[in-house]
Amino acid sequence: MVDWGMAASVAISGIVSVFAVLIMLQIGVQITGMVIDSQAKKQSQKQNT
Repeated sequence: MVDWGMAASVAISGIVSVFAVLIMLQIGVQITGMVIDSQAKKQSQKQNT
């Protein structure tokens, strides 16, 4: 028979790990966006002066 306690544990840990990876990716994308934004602002300030 199926050990439902173990199956639920594996399912929950899988779901949590997927969300953890998605959060890490979102943080990485936001940081990259901030870096690109700041570089673009510096570039436009150089062109304006």
